[in-house]
Amino acid sequence: MSAVPTLESLREQWWVAGTSAELGRRPVARTILGVPLVLFRAESKAAALLDRCPHRNAPLSAGRIVDGLIECSYHGWAFDGGGKCRRIPGMPGACEHRHQHAAAVGVAERDGLVWVRLGEGERDLPPRRHVAPDDRRFDTILWPATADCALIDGLENLLDACHSHFAHAGLVRRAAKRRTVEVTVRRTAEMAEAVYREDGVPDGLIPRLLEGTRATSIGRFFPPGTAQLEYAGPKGTRFLLTSHFTPCDERRVLIHSCISTPRKLAPAWLKRLALRFVFGRVLRQDQDVLRKQQANIDRFGGAKFTSTPLDVMRPHILYFLGRTGENSPPASNYEAKLTMEL
Repeated sequence: MSAVPTLESLREQWWVAGTSAELGRRPVARTILGVPLVLFRAESKAAALLDRCPHRNAPLSAGRIVDGLIECSYHGWAFDGGGKCRRIPGMPGACEHRHQHAAAVGVAERDGLVWVRLGEGERDLPPRRHVAPDDRRFDTILWPATADCALIDGLENLLDACHSHFAHAGLVRRAAKRRTVEVTVRRTAEMAEAVYREDGVPDGLIPRLLEGTRATSIGRFFPPGTAQLEYAGPKGTRFLLTSHFTPCDERRVLIHSCISTPRKLAPAWLKRLALRFVFGRVLRQDQDVLRKQQANIDRFGGAKFTSTPLDVMRPHILYFLGRTGENSPPASNYEAKLTMEL
């Protein structure tokens, strides 16, 4: 169960492929699990097809949207959201043969995110893990990004507490100021989490601005691709980051993050401005270290990791990702406690 999963083994799962706001006047090209797709809005609904016209294999993403149909730029064949060919210029009424239809994939839209699924049959969307947009207790912004890394490495990066002293020195934590904290690591049938008891004022710039006194910080993994950070003070959640990771291929991921902070701490517009400045800087630092990590893995012909007990989340991420088959037995519960310096 510890092997890194193949992209093929992840096809049964739902993945975030884009945002609702992206589906405008033009088609959107995406590669999900190594499969080229085109996203578009067909008669007010999100649609996803293989990015290939069945006529002469031109990319549909290079076409245009006309009256709710996606039209190929090569010969003008037009397809609806289910992939059915609706128009062949010069041949009225000649769109009934199944080989003339484009291949559609599962698609759903929720909370401003567009989800796709490459597997066969029906499967419910995963439960909502981020704050709902209409939750009036929080101000939430949606932040799309990419990173040049494998899925497992991107997930671990977000949930790893030990790299912040160096990759984000001064912004998130300071390497010179460490303190002993207790960590409880749990795994249930649905998720894994690491709870850090920190009681005190964080020393990094960003947590000082956003949090004040911190009681706990929690890193959570919800399979197959959602990582979450929660920072809580004595009166509850002060900062919640929920990031949906989607593998484009073996070396690149899409990341759609929902960043939530309690209302009334500051005007929403001011928080958005501050978050875009400080979170954007942290994101660029993580993108840089992940890109360098992946380049070095490629340079040496593959990954070769050495881990310690401080690498608390990676084993559990791998545990879940190794159980993506439909016939896997229920995940066993797990709990352990350790101390570390943060």
